Amino acid sequence: MTKENNVTLVAHDAGGAEILSSWAILQKKNYSFCIEGPALNIFKRKFGEIKNQNLDEALKKSNLLVCGTSWESRIEIDAIEISKRNKIKSIAILDHWVNFKERFFIGEKLIIPDELWVVDVKAKSIAKNFFPSTKILQIPNYYMNDIVSEAKNKQLFFKSTAILYICEPIRRHNTIKLQHVKEQKYNELDAIDFFLENISAISKENKQIIFRPHPSEKPEDYKWIINKYDRYNIEISEDKNLIEDICRSAIVLGCESMAMVVALKLNKRVISSIPIKGLKHCLPFKKIEYLYKLIKA
Repeated sequence: MTKENNVTLVAHDAGGAEILSSWAILQKKNYSFCIEGPALNIFKRKFGEIKNQNLDEALKKSNLLVCGTSWESRIEIDAIEISKRNKIKSIAILDHWVNFKERFFIGEKLIIPDELWVVDVKAKSIAKNFFPSTKILQIPNYYMNDIVSEAKNKQLFFKSTAILYICEPIRRHNTIKLQHVKEQKYNELDAIDFFLENISAISKENKQIIFRPHPSEKPEDYKWIINKYDRYNIEISEDKNLIEDICRSAIVLGCESMAMVVALKLNKRVISSIPIKGLKHCLPFKKIEYLYKLIKA
């Protein structure tokens, strides 16, 4: 195996890892892996067991780096920096629509890859505004294609009656005080309380409510909901994958999670539970409703 035929894949957070891994499976190249955090389970699910290496080892064998971007790790930025130093082409996948520039800071130093990949027109427009001199390529959303294909097979086996709530670790992100990123004006506890105290604006029936922790969280982080709101039929999702949870639900709520976009693609009713009236979510999809507007109505 020559260096020219090998690609190094680097990821930590779940969003970028899902797109990166779905892309990589289709390319059928030789890969060196440097995968950490929530991304590790995603890659194991799709690739099986992988041989993980440190950044220097992985990049030494490659002439191309393709990575995600992360909030809770600097591994991708380190990988880009090492690649630039060793004249290895670097590509980063932008999997959301916010904080594009902030993803590439180490301290006050901005480290931009040679190329950026996005998966829709809106993201491409935002990226061009922040990175006018960088090559930006819109690629298919391989992850979303996988999701839709899988859901078509699984939808037949579920009764879509529950309400699914997609959790996000907003408090932890606020605590980390990410460089150049503004602290949110609310946290996940505020949003969950806002949802459960106003659930009648969504449904008058006593439906099953499923809370799905973020890939970086544990089910135990949300056990408090069952105790505080014992009048409701609440389940904390533990063993099911995202597709199964969405397929068994008729309505999906959250704040700004990519899983809400997945639910839209699967033709679910999607509602933002951001608890501050007038504060808009960052997801560029007009079909997403606002709970505070439903309460007013």
